[in-house]
Amino acid sequence: EHQNTLTTANDYATTLVKQKKNAEAEAIFRHVLEVQGPVSEPEPENMLIFRCNLAGCLYLQQKGAEAEQLLRKVLEVRMRTVGGQHPATMGTACKLAQCLARQCRYAEAEALAVEALATQARVLGVEHLDTLTTKSILAKCMFKQHKHVQAEELWTGVLAGRKRVLGDAHAVTQATARNLAYCVSKRERPAE
Repeated sequence: EHQNTLTTANDYATTLVKQKKNAEAEAIFRHVLEVQGPVSEPEPENMLIFRCNLAGCLYLQQKGAEAEQLLRKVLEVRMRTVGGQHPATMGTACKLAQCLARQCRYAEAEALAVEALATQARVLGVEHLDTLTTKSILAKCMFKQHKHVQAEELWTGVLAGRKRVLGDAHAVTQATARNLAYCVSKRERPAE
């Protein structure tokens, strides 16, 4: 029950997620939360992190509804305790938008991403990696709603920012370039 032990277990589960061992990681995340006991007010930040990590693990296993429920609870707590401009709150909003998009709820995800992006750009800066990630999620939402011109504009900005921050050869930069190229091809051939 010691916090250091729980943190170590969380870190181990996070490593398992990176190795794509999501079911094993989920069991550890759930165990950590079970050992921690019932939710207390205010909930410690490390437990909010653990809940977000479990949500990410669930999201990767196509358990979007449960992931969404966890993220909404964490977002509510963070809005109440640290406010909407805190980086952790903005990150949770971004993860929730991503979760909604994964469930094909693009309009809801778009609204959340627009709000998070405005705050991140103001607080963190337009080329912060978190801001660029949210902008990319927003571009995906636009693309999936056939708003190809808006998606192209967003991905163009994301690509420029990621080139400056990460460099041309980084895998995330290259993935953004592929998304942009695909978006452009769909805009030029909308009937396909």
